Amino acid sequence: LRLEGQSGVIALNMLGNHASTLRDYEKAIFWLEQANSAAAGRNPMVLNNLAIATVRGRPQDAETALRYAHETLAILPGNGDALATRGEIYLVMKNYKDALADLVESLRNRGGNGEIHRLLEQAYLGLGDERMAIEHSKRAIELESNPAST
Repeated sequence: LRLEGQSGVIALNMLGNHASTLRDYEKAIFWLEQANSAAAGRNPMVLNNLAIATVRGRPQDAETALRYAHETLAILPGNGDALATRGEIYLVMKNYKDALADLVESLRNRGGNGEIHRLLEQAYLGLGDERMAIEHSKRAIELESNPAST
């Protein structure tokens, strides 16, 4: 499959996202690495998706995922999705303090997002703050059971 130019990047990114949705992270990484190469490492959506697929599919490569997340944020400083991605990576790395900082900022940008509350629950548990972990768990359940409230 030869895809070139911006439409190639978009198609490869879509293939990678589809594989990620199916939790086939190795395929996702394959397609997203091709998209990243075609985009010369300058497409923040591809970089962010590659960071997520890498940390979820190859948690032992969290440093590589973190590099992709940093590259995304260099292009889109303060982007809520990119901050959530970097926060998730920090959780995998057990860097709970930095995870918390990114996830709190992401929540400010992304509003009521159950997934972010789930990640915040993990960060607070890692920091030993059970009360805040429970608060975010409750909020995640509320948002997940009532998607219209997001």
